[in-house]
Amino acid sequence: MIIKLAKKNNKMRITVIFTAAVILITAVIVVSVMAMSGKKETIEKMINIITVETVTPEIGSISITGRFIGNMEPDHQVFVFPKLPGEVQSVNYRVGDTVKAGDILFAINATDIINSIKSLEAQLETQDAMVRAAETGILLAGGSAMQSQILSASGGVAQAGAAVKQAQLNKEQVLIAIQQREMALSQAQLALDTIAKSHDDTETLFAVGVVPKAAVEQAETAKKNAQIAVDLAQSALEQVQNNYDIAAVSLSQAEQAYNQALEGQRIVTGQAPEESLRRASDALEQAKAARNIIMVNLQTTREKLDDAVIKAPISGVIESRSVEPLNMASPQSPAFIISNKDSMLVAFNVPSGTASNLKIGDAATVEIGGTAYAGAVSEVGVRVNAVGLFPVKVRISGDTSALMTGLTAIVTVNTRYSEGAVTLPLKYVYFRNNKAYVYAAEGDTAVARPIEIGLMTDETVEILAGVGLDTRIISTWSPDLKDGAQIQTIH
Repeated sequence: MIIKLAKKNNKMRITVIFTAAVILITAVIVVSVMAMSGKKETIEKMINIITVETVTPEIGSISITGRFIGNMEPDHQVFVFPKLPGEVQSVNYRVGDTVKAGDILFAINATDIINSIKSLEAQLETQDAMVRAAETGILLAGGSAMQSQILSASGGVAQAGAAVKQAQLNKEQVLIAIQQREMALSQAQLALDTIAKSHDDTETLFAVGVVPKAAVEQAETAKKNAQIAVDLAQSALEQVQNNYDIAAVSLSQAEQAYNQALEGQRIVTGQAPEESLRRASDALEQAKAARNIIMVNLQTTREKLDDAVIKAPISGVIESRSVEPLNMASPQSPAFIISNKDSMLVAFNVPSGTASNLKIGDAATVEIGGTAYAGAVSEVGVRVNAVGLFPVKVRISGDTSALMTGLTAIVTVNTRYSEGAVTLPLKYVYFRNNKAYVYAAEGDTAVARPIEIGLMTDETVEILAGVGLDTRIISTWSPDLKDGAQIQTIH
C-alpha cells in the first residue's frame, strides 16, 4: 500500500509540474506575442513617416521665348532712279563697291540737252541786244539832236532785223531736229510693233511646246527694251518740240522788236518826243520780259544737264546695278541699289498676341549660319501686312560687315514675360486633371495645396495664387507622398 501510494503521489507531482510548465510557457508565449504586436505597430508607424526637404517660393522674373524666321536687311537702303531717260554714257562702280555720298555713279548722254543750252544761250544773246536797242531808243526819245536820234534809230532797226534773221534760223534748225526725232520715233514704234508681234508668236509657240521658256524671256526682254526706246524717242521729240515753241516765241518777239524799232524810227522822224518816249519805254519792258523767259528756260535746261550725272545719295555698298554703258536708262527702273550696312536689321512677322507683348528695346538673339548675334527690337508694326501678320524688326549689335542682305536668320525673343513674380521650380509642381498643386509641409503633415499658375517654362513656373513666400514646399519626391502623409522635415 505504501508503495502504491508513493507511486500515486509521484504521478500527481509530475502532472502538477507539467501543467505548471505548460502554463508558464503559454504565459511566456502570450507575453511575447503581446510584446511583438506592440513593437510591430511602432515599427510600422516609424516606417510610414516620410523624411522630406522643403523650399520656399522666390521673387524673380520669368519669360517665354519664341523663335521666328526672318531676313537680313540694311537699316538704310536707297533705290537710285535716273531723272532723265537716255543712253548710258559711262558707269563708274560695280556691285560690291563701296561709295560715298556724292560719288558719281553713272552719266547719261546729254548731247540733246547741251544743244538746247547752246540754242537758248544764242537766243539770250540776241535778246540782250534787243534790250540794249530798246534802252538806246529811250535815250534817243529823250534827246534833242534829231540827226543823232535818226542815226541811232536806224541802228536799232538794223540790230532788230539781224535778231529776226537769227531767230528764223534757230526756228528752222529746231524744225529740222523735230523731223529727225519724229522719224526716230516712227522707227522705234515700228520696231516695237514688230517685236511685240514676235513676242506674241513666241508665247504661242511656247504654249504648244515648240520653243523653250528662255525664248519667251528673251522676247519679253526685247519687248521691254523696245518700249524703252519708244519712250526715249518720245521724250526726245517732246524736248525738241519744246525748243521749237521757244524758238517760235523768240522769233515772234524779234519780229515785234523789229516792228517797234521801225516804229521808233518813224517816231523819231515825225512824232512828238512824249509819244516817242512812251513807245520806247514799252519796247524796253517787252524786251526785258522776253529776256527773262529765255533765262528761266536756260536755267531749267541747265538743271536737266545736272540730272544727267547721277550721284550716290548715301554712303554704303552697292548691292545691285542694272545699267551698262551704251544701254538705255529709264526713270521707271532703279539703276542702283545702295545699302548702308553700318547697322543691319532682321525683319520678320509675328501674330497679334506676340506683337502686343513686344516693345522697343527688348533683347533678342539672332542666329545666322550658326553664329549668334545680340540684338534688340527696333520696330513693332501696328497694322497687319499682306500675309496677315505684324512686321517686327530687330537691330543687330556689334560688327555686321560680314552680313549680307537677304540672308535667312532665326530670331529668338521674349514673347511673354513677368517681372517681380512669385516663382517655383517646375519639378516641385504636380498636375492632376489639368489642375496644378504642390505639397506643403504643415507641421508633421504633408498637405496638398491647389495653386493657380501663370507663365511656365521648362524649368520654372509662375505662381499667381495658392501659396505665399513663407510656404514651405516639399521638394523631395516619394512614392508615398500624398495629402495627409506623415513627414519629418530635414532642416
